[in-house]
Amino acid sequence: MDSVIDTELDAVRSRGVYVYIVLIQAGVELASEQWWQLPEMSVQSRTPFLQLFQQLVEVQESAIILMDIANVNKQTSGNSAAVQNGYVELKDILETWRLRTPNEWDNLSVWYDLFQWRNEMYNVVIDAFKDYASTSLQLYHLGYRDKAWKVNEIAHIAR
Repeated sequence: MDSVIDTELDAVRSRGVYVYIVLIQAGVELASEQWWQLPEMSVQSRTPFLQLFQQLVEVQESAIILMDIANVNKQTSGNSAAVQNGYVELKDILETWRLRTPNEWDNLSVWYDLFQWRNEMYNVVIDAFKDYASTSLQLYHLGYRDKAWKVNEIAHIAR
């Protein structure tokens, strides 16, 4: 599963978001084909695929975040009011990530890759809004707040 995230991150960095989306769709199709080949009564054999689907969903949401940041920055060119209103989808995804946490019975090692991926995306958000400290504190603190919240949530679950 580590290789899925590493491959996706490399795709974003080297080829851009649109290639990234194509790779995600291909991953979903491949995983779906393999899912249907599994024995019907075996729950344990499906667990790795459920984890893979979760990773693919988060990678897809990450692509939306990257496109959202790129598109709004192009359209607003420094207008802080327009910037504030332009990131509704990004804020929704980050809110979803706050709500999407491991269950108490989940093994945290399964979630480690997702948390590492989210950390990378929080860093992207933080970097995108680093210049808004004087014009929009809410956007400036967006990535920091979510990153700190996630660390506290992980610590709570690990106890």
